Amino acid sequence: MIRTGRRMLAALLICAILAGSVCAVSVNTQQRHTTASLSDKAQAYYTGAFAFKRICSLPGKYTSASDSAMRTDLYSTLHDLMSHTLTTRYAYADLPKYWYSSDTTGGSGTMLFYSDVFLPKGGSLTREHVWPKSHGTFYETGAGSDLHHLRPEDYHVNSARSNYTFGNVRSRCSTWDTQSYNGRTVLWYNGDYSAGGSRGLVETADNVKGDVARILLYVYVTYEQPNLTANTSAVGQGDERSDGRKVIENLDTLLDWCRRDPVDAWEMRRNDIVQELQGNRNVFIDYPEFAWLLFDRPLPNMTTPSGYAKQNQGSNFVDVPKSIWYRAGLDFAVSEKLMNGIGHSRFAPEQTLTRAQLATVLYRQAGSPYLGSARNPFSDVPSGAWYAKAVTWANRQGIMLGYPDGRFRPDESITREQLVTVLYRYTGARPGPASVLFPFPDRGEVSDFALEAMRWAVDEGLINGVKTARGDMLSPKSGTTRAQFCVILQRWLG
Repeated sequence: MIRTGRRMLAALLICAILAGSVCAVSVNTQQRHTTASLSDKAQAYYTGAFAFKRICSLPGKYTSASDSAMRTDLYSTLHDLMSHTLTTRYAYADLPKYWYSSDTTGGSGTMLFYSDVFLPKGGSLTREHVWPKSHGTFYETGAGSDLHHLRPEDYHVNSARSNYTFGNVRSRCSTWDTQSYNGRTVLWYNGDYSAGGSRGLVETADNVKGDVARILLYVYVTYEQPNLTANTSAVGQGDERSDGRKVIENLDTLLDWCRRDPVDAWEMRRNDIVQELQGNRNVFIDYPEFAWLLFDRPLPNMTTPSGYAKQNQGSNFVDVPKSIWYRAGLDFAVSEKLMNGIGHSRFAPEQTLTRAQLATVLYRQAGSPYLGSARNPFSDVPSGAWYAKAVTWANRQGIMLGYPDGRFRPDESITREQLVTVLYRYTGARPGPASVLFPFPDRGEVSDFALEAMRWAVDEGLINGVKTARGDMLSPKSGTTRAQFCVILQRWLG
């Protein structure tokens, strides 16, 4: 649909991968939620031009349009790899008999997907399109009959899931409905939710969220579906027409679900078995890191089968040396999803922290609470600004206040004494002893409003002083760089 170049070269390169494929189909005997490592099949899949180290060196991209990553060499390469090794397709009606090999745990039954429970053979199940048919350019062919995509599920759970946008219902909505299976809640949903372009919202249990994210990424790349995180019209072959509705609320949710629910041994083994059946693999199971690289996001400190993310967290910031005094703090802030880069693989460590950035970090640390009917009171904070919710929340909590002229001044740099005052308010802590400030020659420059907060910050070890020829200085009126703030965050929360 999007690109036709390099097909013959890709096909030739794929032959080497297919030459080592296995005909006999195995049965999945692994257990759910146990530690995964790269399988032998996974390691053999990435060879030649598709070697992992080569692929992960290709550039990704992300803008507000979710199809921007599709116009990159990294996306093209992953698409070529997965689509050209997909050599065998199965009829939609026949999928259940293959699930008794791929989706079992060694018994004569299947693991229900959202319910995450074993159903003995003979039980009632339905075929679940994780990427809804109405939102894709497929029905019951192509992605609509792909074993990496379709999964077994109970009819009632599948019906409750509907075609709602995936998202964090319990933090976005004030009310919701639930769907249970065998006495355990497996879905939370609000069919009336419509914020941010979503049409309804549904949340799965935490131990299934990663599986969902990796399936969505597979369909997004293999079948070139542009409406992953934004509403974008799409038309496939023939009359296969998508309504263009996005399938997950935003990129942050997609990556958060992928990170918080790591690949397990069962999921890795399932990838092996589906490869035996249809030839290709879901690369986002083998290397979840591809999700971050694809969208030009820094790698978090997450658990992956290869361990690559832990070894290279934050490494794709071109302006951050591997050995630098703030590196551990930066890795902490990024892995905890408190701070991001500023785009184009840059973190801007020496850039001063702004009021909007500080409000956003604290809002994330608090879990991005639901704001209900709370209104933004500031004339210089547009309702659609990336920091609008955070600023509204911070003001409502009394953590960050505006100026007498009714403005918040979101782009204004925040001083060191203002920073510790905001953190002091947020924690509700008690001040340290006055004596903790005695070693600092410039202690008299601390504003009255910030004295207690500064005593707390120094006593807690959050502020150690800035080294100068006169000794360690508090420098209360100077700005705080993003690098300094990362270190403060690690000292405070790490």
